[in-house]
Amino acid sequence: MAQINDMYQNALQFVKSLFNKAIDASAQGDGTQESRLENLIKTITSMIFTNISRGLFERDKLIFSFLICTSIDRNSGKIQPVSWNLLLRGTATISENDKKKQPPNPMAKNILTDLAADLVWSAEVNCPDSYGGLTQSFKDNEAVWLDWATCEEP
Repeated sequence: MAQINDMYQNALQFVKSLFNKAIDASAQGDGTQESRLENLIKTITSMIFTNISRGLFERDKLIFSFLICTSIDRNSGKIQPVSWNLLLRGTATISENDKKKQPPNPMAKNILTDLAADLVWSAEVNCPDSYGGLTQSFKDNEAVWLDWATCEEP
């Protein structure tokens, strides 16, 4: 968060204090190590998130929430590294053979630019379990995608 605004330089002592309070405040669980660990993670995450959020400007709270949630999901494996890299960096490297297979942009350029179509194709090639068939879906369901892309809150 310090890269977003210099005012967000959290002192290590403050974070350590929050961490220790969260350990003391968390429920003991049902006696198993897994139960205790789950309670610790939940309490520590909640307490640190709540206390750090109090010190943020309103405009930065959404990005902080996003960073916390995606970090949790990346560490748990819900967000795969390839998908995360696509989000951060855009199109990934694809083979010449896959480039030749890329269909033309299925939507109007004011809805899906050629660069965005390249990103969709890159996602299909690199994460077929998650994004396979997306380009074809754009082509087959153009009206549905157009409604979604032009609505106020897609």
